[in-house]
Amino acid sequence: MLDIPDFNALLVIPRIRIQNANAISAPLTWGFPSLTAFLGLMGALERKMIHADSEFRIAFNSIGIVCHRFDPQVGSTNFFTRKFSLTRNPVKSNGETDSIIEEGRARLEMSLILGVDAPSEILVSEEERKKMALRISRTIEEMRIAGGTVIPGSSRTPRLEVVDEDIEKRRLAFRKLRRSLLPGFSLVSREDLLQERLDELKEEKADSTPLDAWLDLSRNNVRAVIQDDGQDGESDKIATWVSSRKERRRWIVPIPIGYGSLTGIHPAGSVANTRDSTTPVRFVESAYSIGEWIGPHHLSDARELLWWGHYDEEHGLYRCVNGYKPTREDDHV
Repeated sequence: MLDIPDFNALLVIPRIRIQNANAISAPLTWGFPSLTAFLGLMGALERKMIHADSEFRIAFNSIGIVCHRFDPQVGSTNFFTRKFSLTRNPVKSNGETDSIIEEGRARLEMSLILGVDAPSEILVSEEERKKMALRISRTIEEMRIAGGTVIPGSSRTPRLEVVDEDIEKRRLAFRKLRRSLLPGFSLVSREDLLQERLDELKEEKADSTPLDAWLDLSRNNVRAVIQDDGQDGESDKIATWVSSRKERRRWIVPIPIGYGSLTGIHPAGSVANTRDSTTPVRFVESAYSIGEWIGPHHLSDARELLWWGHYDEEHGLYRCVNGYKPTREDDHV
């Protein structure tokens, strides 16, 4: 487990409503926006605050997500399949419709919890904390989150809470915080389930790969279990259909967690049509893992809720890391 960046306060922006957020989270997944969108928001927010005030000295280094409502803009075509509700573009002069790139959209209501490193003079004064939290919240309302528009004034009163160094006091404060985030669900990392499933598949088939395990966990597998009822001295075999989702008793989902490099790093300005000519460029592809939606009341510390970015130089991997540590008793219904 990688160490979480140091933070001495939590910035809570509750009940943000977003419309038309990007629901195509990666080339292979759709649904809730990608974690990279929220880490990107965190970096963009810090740059925007510094640009507006050169004396701004608060650093954002991790972010937690609690979803209260998720409404994908989709329509049913039959009992099994669905399609995105797309916009209708104006027709061309010859009456034909321009081709479009499919865009999936969703409406969200969610709370953001940011781990911040703030100067002590701001944290000492409760009045200063309130002013700073409100200032940052209003800045977020001017930004886009996962490509979606934030509905101004939709969030409740934001707050900047000091994190106590004492473990017991910190957990007591988090218990109060997590109650305010209900009802809702937190997204946490479950890479352990991916490795566990891979080990099980290798027992059945030695050449199983992590992709096989990821695909297996990403779908609902239904299998027949043969049972012998043994009634009237006869051996009657009955098949019972068992769902893998009911067996796991968890709300697990496939999630994109970052990017894996395809090439080395190209010098700034050496690749045409990049975003700017001052930043080195590298071609990447999406990296995937397994996550789980759980109620915040199942978490015992803010570190289990927060995500942060990590760069693995050896493997050229840029990924989102979470501090959740599951226990054997973590069977969330």
